[in-house]
Amino acid sequence: SVRNDRRLGQVLMGGAPRLVVCDEAHHSMASSWQKVLSNIDDSTEKPPYRLGLTATPERTDGKNLAKLWEMAYSYSMGDAMDEGFLVPIRSVLQPIEGLDLSEVAGTSDYSAEELGKALLKAEVVSHTANSLTEHARGRKVIIFTATVEQAELTAKELNERGWKATHVSGETPSDQRSKILNDFSNGDLEVICNCAVLTEGTDLPVADCIVVARPTRSKPLYIQMIGRGLRLSPGKEECLVIDL
Repeated sequence: SVRNDRRLGQVLMGGAPRLVVCDEAHHSMASSWQKVLSNIDDSTEKPPYRLGLTATPERTDGKNLAKLWEMAYSYSMGDAMDEGFLVPIRSVLQPIEGLDLSEVAGTSDYSAEELGKALLKAEVVSHTANSLTEHARGRKVIIFTATVEQAELTAKELNERGWKATHVSGETPSDQRSKILNDFSNGDLEVICNCAVLTEGTDLPVADCIVVARPTRSKPLYIQMIGRGLRLSPGKEECLVIDL
C-alpha cells in the first residue's frame, strides 16, 4: 500500500524509520519498490538500515539483487528439512508424452498462453487426473497449471472421477477464495487447481501433495510451487511431488 504517495506520507509522518524490512525481497528490483525505498531514503538525512527476506533470492530477468543487497544469512530448504522445520520430499516423475515446447515462445519463462495451448493439445488434463488417481488418493493436493482454463478443466475432470476438487484464479472473489482455502484445510476439499495464485504467501500446511502440471524455466517459481507442500502439519510425514 505504500506505493501510494499519500499512504507513504502518512507512514512517514511518524518520523523517518531506522529500519525497513522488505519481505519477498526478490521483488525489490521492481520500479515500484525502488520508488518507495528511494522516497524513504529521501525522508531522512541518514538512510535507514534495510533487511531483506525471501525464500527465493534470485531472479530470472537478469536484474542483479547484489546491487541492492548483501547476503547476511542463508538457510536452504535442505537445511530446514534436515533440522525438522520442513517435511521431506518424495517425488514421482510422470512426463506428459507428446508435449512439444519447441514452438512455445518466452524469454525468462514460457508464454503462459502458448504453454497452455501446448499442454491441452498434449492432453494434460487426463494425464493429471490419471497421475492423481494412481499416486495421490487420500492426500490433500495443490495443482499448479499454466492457465486458468487448464485449472478449470482439471478440476472438472477430477470431480467427474470422484475427487472433491475446485479451482481458484486471480478473478476468484476474496470471500469465495477464503472459503475454498478453509474447506481445503478442514478436509471438505481434496484438490485445489490454480494458475499463479497459490505461490507466494499461501499458508496451507495440510497440503501433502504438489502437482507441477506446467513446465517452467524459473527456478524461483519452481521452488515456490514445491514449497507450498513442505510446511509441518500434525501427522504429516512427507510431501509427494508429482512432476508432469
